[in-house]
Order: sequence, then C-alpha cells, then structure tokens
Amino acid sequence: MESVFRWINEELKPYDIGVHKVAPTCEQVIKYKLPPIIPEKNSPRTPKFVKKFGEVADELDVLHLVILRDIIKRSILEYMDVYRCLEVEVAKGIKLEAYRVVYGVLRSIREEA
Repeated sequence: MESVFRWINEELKPYDIGVHKVAPTCEQVIKYKLPPIIPEKNSPRTPKFVKKFGEVADELDVLHLVILRDIIKRSILEYMDVYRCLEVEVAKGIKLEAYRVVYGVLRSIREEA
C-alpha cells in the first residue's frame, strides 16, 4: 500500500498535487463507535501490525460510505488551496472566452471574403 501511495504522489507531482493519508480523529472513532481490531496473537503478521498501528487499531470498514466520504471531503478542503483553484478556473474561463472571440472574428472575416 505504501508503494501505491508513493506512486500516486510521484504521478501527481507535475500538477502540484499531493495526496495525504486521512484517518478518523479520536472524536470520530468515539462518535461512530468504531470497533477495535485486536491482532491475532499467533499470526505471523502480528508483529508488523503492532509496530505500525499499536496493540489495538480501529475497524474503518464499518464506517458508512457517506460518513467516510464526508471525512475525506473535509480533509481535502483542509489542504486544498481554494484561491489557487479559483485562479485556475477564472483563467480557464478567460481562455475559453478569448477562443470564442477569436473564432467569431475569424468567422466574420471568412464570411466577408
């Protein structure tokens, strides 16, 4: 999973976009009553799990999709540069309008010829 995360960030770097990991806050874990995941004592994967997540982690799969989507949206808005997005959208609109004007001028020149 870590390699996929690194790959996504590398692919998005030219576009000045970075992907951050998102996790529910402690308050959200309590609010949504997320059940704990307790690793199996005899599993060979347990030491790696405990090292990464601790003795107990929370089961995120039980979160309703709408709630998970809301957590992700809020996280995006926290990191997103809204002013930069508006600049890009305005620039796109201006560029589109410029194309329309130039196309209109060229069309009228052709019609006159």
